[in-house]
Amino acid sequence: VKAYMEKIVEFAKENGYVETIFNRRRYLPDIKSRKFNLRSFAERTAMNSPIQGSAADIIKVAMINMQEMLKEKNLQAKMLLQVHDELIFEAPTKEIPLLEDMVPKVMDSAVKLDVPLKVESKHGQTWFCLLYTSDAADERSSVDLGGRRIIKKKTRGVRECSVPLYACYI
Repeated sequence: VKAYMEKIVEFAKENGYVETIFNRRRYLPDIKSRKFNLRSFAERTAMNSPIQGSAADIIKVAMINMQEMLKEKNLQAKMLLQVHDELIFEAPTKEIPLLEDMVPKVMDSAVKLDVPLKVESKHGQTWFCLLYTSDAADERSSVDLGGRRIIKKKTRGVRECSVPLYACYI
């Protein structure tokens, strides 16, 4: 990892930019700055941008492919939200089993990499349940909720939905 980080910073110094796996460029004009703070920030940005930018590229491709699949299958499910590497859908209960099969396949085939993407999914009535429910949560940091564990975390609000939410994340 260290060698990769050093290599990417050297590339940025030579070329003035770094790229994502889809060749999107992030220009770094301060990479050769004489000011330590500006140069250091540009170096950190050079290390971070290809990773974060590539993750953004992958989720964008997955979203496009997923929307096409929803239309093709004529499903009522709606893609509501994308947060980092997660897609949230609102769907009728009867479509959840189909989504559990279809969405991970679409998401993990968005981009072919040397290392396979692992896609996980959950469904529930609220986003809170999707985020903070785990079958194997630590007893000390959770409360029992009918055989499932809710991890104790602060939240500002819970959106109740008339139909279940389905989330899938890489």
